[in-house]
Parts: sequence; C-alpha cells; structure tokens
Amino acid sequence: MNEKIEFSNRLRDAMTKVGYVASPSVLEHEFNLRWYGRSVSNQVAWGWLNNRSIPTQEKLQVLAE
Repeated sequence: MNEKIEFSNRLRDAMTKVGYVASPSVLEHEFNLRWYGRSVSNQVAWGWLNNRSIPTQEKLQVLAE
C-alpha cells in the first residue's frame, strides 16, 4: 500500500479513537493549538487526511502526542 494512504488511514483512526471527527477543520484547529511554529492551513490538514501529503518529522511528533 502507498505510504501516503497508510499515513492517512492511521491519522483518521487515531483521531476517531480519541473522540475527534476526522475532518480537516478539526485537525487544523487541534494541531494549531499544539504547534508553536507557523500554523497549518485547512488545505494542509486536508492533504494529510486524504492521501496527498505526509507532514514533516517535527509535525509528526506533535500529531503523535
């Protein structure tokens, strides 16, 4: 399976398991609350959830927490 697809599936599953709706707007909001760098946009969050992109290592660490 494609690495982007696998990442998106794991991200959606993780969001659902902790009680969040797996939507770009929820991901954008929750991620930006925890990230101290430049905010991510809704389009970036959409890409993470829809097999288009994988975040950088720094952002992956924030998502994992």
